[in-house]
Amino acid sequence: TAVVTVTVGAAPIIANDDLGTPINGFTGGVAIPNVLTNDTLNGVVVNPLAVTITLATTLPTGILFSTTSGEVSVAAGTPEGTYTFDYTICENLNPTNCDTTTVTIIVEAPLIDAVADANATPINGLVGGVAISNVLANDTLNGIAVNPSDVVITVAGVVPAGIVFNTNTGEVSVIAGTPPGTYTFEYTICEILNPANCDTATVTIFVPDPSVQLLKEGTWVDNNGDGIVSLGDTIEYLFSVVNTGDIELNTILVTDVSLSVPLVVSAVVPDALAPGQTGTASATYTITQDDINAGVVYNVAFVDAFDTTGQEVSDESEDPTPVLPGSPLYNPACPECTTVELEQKLGIALIKTGVFNNENGDDYAQVGETIIYNFTVTNTGNVTLFNITVSDLLPGLVMTGGPITLVPGESNSTAFVATYTITAEDIVRGFVTNQANVRGATLLDEVADDLSDSDSNLGNNPTVIIIFGCQVEVFNAISANNDGRNEILYIRGLDCFTDNNVTVYNRWGVVVYEADGYNNEDKSFRGYSEGRVTVNKNEKLPDGTYYYVLRYKDLSGNAIEKVGYLYISNN
Repeated sequence: TAVVTVTVGAAPIIANDDLGTPINGFTGGVAIPNVLTNDTLNGVVVNPLAVTITLATTLPTGILFSTTSGEVSVAAGTPEGTYTFDYTICENLNPTNCDTTTVTIIVEAPLIDAVADANATPINGLVGGVAISNVLANDTLNGIAVNPSDVVITVAGVVPAGIVFNTNTGEVSVIAGTPPGTYTFEYTICEILNPANCDTATVTIFVPDPSVQLLKEGTWVDNNGDGIVSLGDTIEYLFSVVNTGDIELNTILVTDVSLSVPLVVSAVVPDALAPGQTGTASATYTITQDDINAGVVYNVAFVDAFDTTGQEVSDESEDPTPVLPGSPLYNPACPECTTVELEQKLGIALIKTGVFNNENGDDYAQVGETIIYNFTVTNTGNVTLFNITVSDLLPGLVMTGGPITLVPGESNSTAFVATYTITAEDIVRGFVTNQANVRGATLLDEVADDLSDSDSNLGNNPTVIIIFGCQVEVFNAISANNDGRNEILYIRGLDCFTDNNVTVYNRWGVVVYEADGYNNEDKSFRGYSEGRVTVNKNEKLPDGTYYYVLRYKDLSGNAIEKVGYLYISNN
């Protein structure tokens, strides 16, 4: 008999350290499916049924460890960090055959992303308003929209004056009265679970500066094609509306009420203007006579528009080619006015006609009889003429009438009348010739004048009135009864021939009257004897037939003699 002693040793058991897959602590998850995976018993991977797992140290908060399955997981909401604990595995066959190792779990912070913000809708700086309701709206934590309760908002700099930032709600607003401009500041969001998990973004607030410019230019249109400015012609106005601001403009209205008849301005096209864009409108104005008289049309228009925030802007028009100081068209009262010059064509014509006023009805001119002149004045230009007067330098002519005003194309033949008293020189000459002058002025003191013509507005020829007065005719009857008719031996036309002699004989050939320079006035035979030979002086001659001898020299100096009978009646 012998004793056999057999020593049975426990199988080698090795628990190796474990390093779990990094886990996002925001959502949590399984870091190690089974800690036994890298542990061995007797040199081979441990059979979970062959060992017992126990926790060898305190399990960190947020770390979950199943001693049954060997799984290590991280609870959702676990702060970032490196967590460790020890566990022990013991062989079930040999409960004292154990080994202890360390598990290391890395918990990562979730990605936090603060995205830059800008107000989608511009804010009217005059009235202010909310620019961004919540800066967190586009920020993310762990890839999803940030829950405001998961983060803390802080200002990462200085908030500009006029901008209000609420770090509790994330709201950004603009104070009323904030000047236009682009305002920026930065904010930071930090995860409450992981205070060091932060991100910073920029906030940009746009307070627009709306503005508009109106350019207006006008062009004369010769509608009737006559080459001069006249009634019925028009001015075509083109309006250019320029968005000179930094925000879209809409509801654009151009008005022009500065003219005597307000312009009807077409709608601006396009009806909404982006910054820098130009829209156009047009209007037609019919020229008045007052405009032509002024020689120029000044006017100014206005534009009103609204930006997308409801802020109104306006502008007074200006001429893209303005009239500069020093020009006669410059209007200091409206230097920005659109100026359209209307060329004035001054024209006036005078027709002068005359009529011999045959006062004694004998159709022959005598000294003292008159010529009546009539004047027809016509405005042949395109501008109204004022203070029109007619002058005539003919000595002895008396002009009446005027001054008058004539619009273009108007004539007047009644305002001016002249009376001229015929002289002996006129009778000798056999005609009266003269020429008048007409003169009128515009509102601008430009003068139009013309010399008269006898029958045409286009001519400038003197008016000639033929008078018959030097044809010698003896009226051979005297009615010496003091009735004022036929009281003298009247010899018509003798005024022209002062070198004359008249001798009257009775039927016996006795001279009863003789005179040199017979003139039908103080030297005239009235039926009385001049006391020659047998007839007593100043004796009234009896009724009967007498004879006369008229001797005179004509205008050429030739001696002329006329002989005839003369009948005297005292009844």
